[in-house]
Amino acid sequence: MKKVEKILKNKFIKDIYETAKNLNKKIFLVGGAVRDLILNKKEIRDFDFVCIGDPIDIVNELSKKWNKKFKSFPFKTYEFELDSFEFDFAMARKERYPEPGALPEIEETDKIEEDLKRRDFTINAIALLIYPEFKIIDIFKGTEDIKNKKIKVLKKESFKEDPTRAIRAVKYKVKLNFNIEIEEKEFEFAKKFIKNVSFPRIRKELKEISELKERKEIIKELLDLNLLKSYFSESLEENQKIIEFMEIFDRKLGEFSKGEWIYILSILIKNKNYIEKIENLIEKNEKREFLNAFKNQKKRIYYEMSPKSFLISLLKSEIPYHKINFLLKNFKNLKTFINGDYLLKMGFKGKIIGEIIDKIKMKKIKGELKDKFDEIKFLENYLREK
Repeated sequence: MKKVEKILKNKFIKDIYETAKNLNKKIFLVGGAVRDLILNKKEIRDFDFVCIGDPIDIVNELSKKWNKKFKSFPFKTYEFELDSFEFDFAMARKERYPEPGALPEIEETDKIEEDLKRRDFTINAIALLIYPEFKIIDIFKGTEDIKNKKIKVLKKESFKEDPTRAIRAVKYKVKLNFNIEIEEKEFEFAKKFIKNVSFPRIRKELKEISELKERKEIIKELLDLNLLKSYFSESLEENQKIIEFMEIFDRKLGEFSKGEWIYILSILIKNKNYIEKIENLIEKNEKREFLNAFKNQKKRIYYEMSPKSFLISLLKSEIPYHKINFLLKNFKNLKTFINGDYLLKMGFKGKIIGEIIDKIKMKKIKGELKDKFDEIKFLENYLREK
């Protein structure tokens, strides 16, 4: 099989195959990696594996072989990050959703077909058996749907079970240039029940979108479908404002770390209750930074604030969006030739030192002063006017 030969050229995949063979452990490659192999994608970075039984023995052996620690997650799931590749290992399982939008209840299974039934779309419900033999398992005809560029759910009321699937449907439509063949009723389910989904799960979806080059178009479609408004209620500002924001920050969103989408959405939403909701839901290691970003807001620019605080200040102001990226970049690189020591040596005393430095910093941020010669010229003019 040419596709199998292709992935086995990856040294990490070869290690996984050899480890499964040595442990006589049945293992499958599933999800997006299989889809992308069928699409002949040149570069695949994320690989999801499913094992019959807990994959911890494979994971421990790979940890020794790679001299790399792994992360553990619920449902006997483990993750490695190596050389810009990500490898996830999970136990084959069945899922049942106790109520719409809730996390599923799980049950171990020894059948890969049962595991595939819990997936979101037919194009992602294909498994490639890696060991003990090479074999494609495609019970939902996902290969055919990939060929025909169609996005289909596996069963009715799929978006009722997990409303985030509606977000992923839009993502795959734009990213893969596929057509959505899903009943409108499913999207109505998503809009109705998406409020039941925890914020970290919504954030995870938005974080993944933020790393795609097609992110602006995806967000536009989510706004047009009212999926984001359904989650964030009427406190979400006008779609046009968010679209303008996306157009300006299109190239910047991929630079944000795991929790950065919190800051973006917080800026676009004015409701105080929403801010309190975020405070309760974000991870502890992000919480202090988030709260400080809002606490440090001043009527005037506070030059020691973090770039996030400054960004929030700009977005909450009346400054046009097309200027914000430029101002933020200048703020991050803010250095002045004229400082307190320089002014003291020139005989200045008291409050005027702070006033001059503030004026120079603001002009540097606005791009009106380029270098030390501009600063000196500004100071001369300032003194002349005084």
